[in-house]
Amino acid sequence: AETAGGGAPHHFCLRAGGGGGERLRASLVWTDFKGAPSLMRQLTNDLDLVLVEPHGEVSYGNHLSAWDNVGQSRKVADTVNNAEQITVPNPQGGELYTLAVRPGWFWENNKMQAYSLVVSGDFSVEASCGFTAGKLCANGCSGHGTCQTSGYCDCQLTHYGEDCSIEMFHLYPGTEMTYSVGSNGWTYVKWDVVEAGGWMEFTYGGNNDPDFYLSHDRFPSFELFFVDFYDFDYGGSTKTKRITNPSVGTHILGIYAFCCSGSVGKVSLQGQGLRMGATLPDQTPPQPPPP
Repeated sequence: AETAGGGAPHHFCLRAGGGGGERLRASLVWTDFKGAPSLMRQLTNDLDLVLVEPHGEVSYGNHLSAWDNVGQSRKVADTVNNAEQITVPNPQGGELYTLAVRPGWFWENNKMQAYSLVVSGDFSVEASCGFTAGKLCANGCSGHGTCQTSGYCDCQLTHYGEDCSIEMFHLYPGTEMTYSVGSNGWTYVKWDVVEAGGWMEFTYGGNNDPDFYLSHDRFPSFELFFVDFYDFDYGGSTKTKRITNPSVGTHILGIYAFCCSGSVGKVSLQGQGLRMGATLPDQTPPQPPPP
């Protein structure tokens, strides 16, 4: 089959058999377009394999999880590989499962991407299961985001996670955040510029060589043309970045820990023209779990 970037997800309605509890397994593969060595993310077109179980719980291809000290452990979609698999060891006999292929980030929207999907197990395919893209938006985006027609949650700039359930840490001038993030995971911290003509200065650091990305009024990512500042050659020392006359709005610093070690570090903020708040005591978070 083929799908387009920015398009609607393809879905399949699977009724589990009633007798032996044979596992249900779905495998998705696609031939991705070539990447570029200069890019942090080599996957050009990202597809997601998503399963909605009878009680509404959402699972993602390759059963990955992320961890940070703000949101703890949580399910995440795979944004790295062009082969994904979901296994249900003991399907509920006679119950309906919804399987979907969800187009994620594409280098060029509206371009077609071919894929192959194989499903094995004791099940029958039904023509309809009342599917809407909203079924793929876990927990209805938790009241902190909007479910897109592609089946993704578009989170408000106050929350993050697949279901927008994690409240982002808010820095104010004179405050410091101690973060902890597991390998292959993101954590975020935000602050607000409320007056033009001021300045902001943030100091950052952490062990195991994390990466730092700053964006204005959007979530930072590996797409460097969408970020205002990045440092992925961190090297381990504490650094300071000062920006004069920053844009009014919300600024979000994303911290990414590469494979195969988590990172623990600190971010602090100073400046003028920023939203003020109470100075909070630093609290050292628990260490991330081993990969």
